Amino acid sequence: MGEKIKILQVTGSLRIGGMENVAMNIIRYIDRDKYDVRYVVYGDSIGEYEAEVKSLGGEVYHISYPHEGIIKYYNNLKKIIKTTGPYKVVHSHNLFPTGMVMLAAKRCNVPIRIAHSHTNRNDKDINLYRHIYQWLMRILIRKNATEWFACSKRAGIYLFGDNFLKTGFVMPNGVDTNKFIISNEIREKLLKDFGITTEKVVGHIGRFVEVKNHEFLLSVFAKALKNNNKNLKLLLVGDGPLRENIQLKAQHLGIEDNVIFAGMRNDIPELLSIMDVYVLPSLYEGVSVSLIEAQAAGVPFVVSKNAYSDESKVTDYGVQLGLNEPVDKWTNSIIEQISRGKLANAREIIKNKGYDVESIIRNVQSNYYI
Repeated sequence: MGEKIKILQVTGSLRIGGMENVAMNIIRYIDRDKYDVRYVVYGDSIGEYEAEVKSLGGEVYHISYPHEGIIKYYNNLKKIIKTTGPYKVVHSHNLFPTGMVMLAAKRCNVPIRIAHSHTNRNDKDINLYRHIYQWLMRILIRKNATEWFACSKRAGIYLFGDNFLKTGFVMPNGVDTNKFIISNEIREKLLKDFGITTEKVVGHIGRFVEVKNHEFLLSVFAKALKNNNKNLKLLLVGDGPLRENIQLKAQHLGIEDNVIFAGMRNDIPELLSIMDVYVLPSLYEGVSVSLIEAQAAGVPFVVSKNAYSDESKVTDYGVQLGLNEPVDKWTNSIIEQISRGKLANAREIIKNKGYDVESIIRNVQSNYYI
């Protein structure tokens, strides 16, 4: 067998998260006899996925953050590409810093340079400096990338402009449907571990950051709890800078005994199996991986319209609401969705609609990583 084709993915982080999981799926499901997949992350901290990368034969390179100096960042990227290559593919997942990644890859003669957008945002409140920075990075991306990837059409248009619809590739945020076959024994153990007995479980997975809108979620849950004689538990999976603030808000609302802060977890399919409804009130999303996973688990959902794109509408087993709609409408919808129970044929729907991750990675491998 000849030398493997080298792929460098610039992810910025290998912590547990939606974008990181998409990037990880490439090394998990690609033909590793043919491809050598490596990662660039920022800072010195070790992410939860790093051990898995190395167990699968990959490498992880740590460099400075872009905000510590964009020229230093660019030079570090070039050094890695030159000294650890040659690379056939550089695939960047980091939104605007991708501009410098694509420039560095082109200067190092990497033939396939993929810019990947994982989100769409509302930039109306950003300052002039940020506007200029984003404008420059978009120019570098469009000039130096050979391929435009996005998790959704909206995310593609956000980073690349309307031409994405003509020349871009929507790469669905897929899931391994086999992981959503969960035994009753595992479910019962999780319920016991969390102290859940007769309560219905309202679930949410996401980092404790502003965009995930945890404060609104707590307000909605507090009202739902009041209306349902405390027979509900809110299971919050994730970590982040606002976690302590959200814990304090739960105490302030007097609902802390009904809110479970589960922290960072790597057993998401198992956790979804004990949820009776999944709630995602994000201010914006590209395509929420956790929402796709919730649908793969057959869990009914209540999501904000900002978090629900065409690409995340897979089973359609739930409702979408505006964030400006009354809290009562959110609470009533949550209770209504709980009463529906799980969707029995969810895994089959996921596969038939092209969201099975193995098929997605095979498509990328055969059409773009060549």
